Amino acid sequence: MDRRAERGEATRSHLLETATRLFAERGYDHTPVELVISEAEV
Repeated sequence: MDRRAERGEATRSHLLETATRLFAERGYDHTPVELVISEAEV
């Protein structure tokens, strides 16, 4: 895997981890995409 693909996979993993945490804390219906992006600092 090249660096670009590795970086993309790392970003994807980080977003999923952040979203999972926020869903657990706030619930799915109360977690907008903008919050996930902000919390993940993407």
